[in-house]
Amino acid sequence: MKRMVNLNFRLRRRGAVVVLTAISIVTLLICASLAVDVGYICALTAEQQNTADAGSLAGAIALQQEDSEGARERALKIIARNQKSQGFLSLKDQIVEIGIWDSVSQTFTALDQTEWGNGFAVRVRAARNEAPLFFARLIGHHTTDVWRDAVAVGSRSCGGIWGLKVGYCTMVGGERGDFEHIEPLLKTLAPKDGYLYCGPTGAGHFVKMVHNGIEYALMEAYGEGFEILKASPYGEHLNFSQVAHLWNQGSVVRSWLLELLEDAFKKDPELASIEGYVEDSGEGRWTVQQAVDSGVSATAIAHALFKRFQSRQPDLFSDKVLAALRNEFGGHAVKKT
Repeated sequence: MKRMVNLNFRLRRRGAVVVLTAISIVTLLICASLAVDVGYICALTAEQQNTADAGSLAGAIALQQEDSEGARERALKIIARNQKSQGFLSLKDQIVEIGIWDSVSQTFTALDQTEWGNGFAVRVRAARNEAPLFFARLIGHHTTDVWRDAVAVGSRSCGGIWGLKVGYCTMVGGERGDFEHIEPLLKTLAPKDGYLYCGPTGAGHFVKMVHNGIEYALMEAYGEGFEILKASPYGEHLNFSQVAHLWNQGSVVRSWLLELLEDAFKKDPELASIEGYVEDSGEGRWTVQQAVDSGVSATAIAHALFKRFQSRQPDLFSDKVLAALRNEFGGHAVKKT
């Protein structure tokens, strides 16, 4: 009897071991299967983070060179390129916002489209919704949504297309601690003494805005000066490229703009291949608006801005009004169309 009891106990113990082993194997298989899905989700998350980072950086860079809609389109283009390389393409779930970044509270405030001109940060949400799962389907989960956010804050830089060669003159605003954190990067990108901490959030953009307003006035002054030279009795004898070069040799009006103008005149002495149609990218308008708000007389900048408007209107209605008035009150001749 005792032997039978021991035998039954051994059989039950062996049965329990078999059951436990089977359960362990099944559990390990389930864990391994779920690990595949977890790894897949982690890979998707990393891809979306890379996409969001790339999109926000592209948008922030474009924000310095284009309007806000252009920056948004640039960010979406980079997102699409990244997603395509990942094997899928869907822009309907991607979010690109223009706004303001508060480095103290580490929060982003999206602006309404009508206020985009005041934004200097770009937030991107890169998402892949309903990404298929594999083994998780065994427990009823067929898809999952994966998304990541990234915010890129722009500083203002000057140097145009030459910045890559000679360095970027950079005006930075924000918290002092944030500036000090990225200062090694700024020092690498800028020429000697070519970057400046300008103050709290927005200060860098503001200084760059006024810089561009001054640029408008300088360019207009050069344009008017060379037009006077061209229209003078001496115009046909002057080589404008040589004049621009001369003025850069110790003259009060020497500048990099004159160096560029010298090159332009060398390529086309009469600028015959160029139409006198001048766009504006917004900074001149904002500078003039700030002058109005501050009660500051900025006649040179305002005149330069308005001359750009005039360049895009070949037959001004205001000039027609002047001609009509002269004809009406004085009988002065008018030129008929």
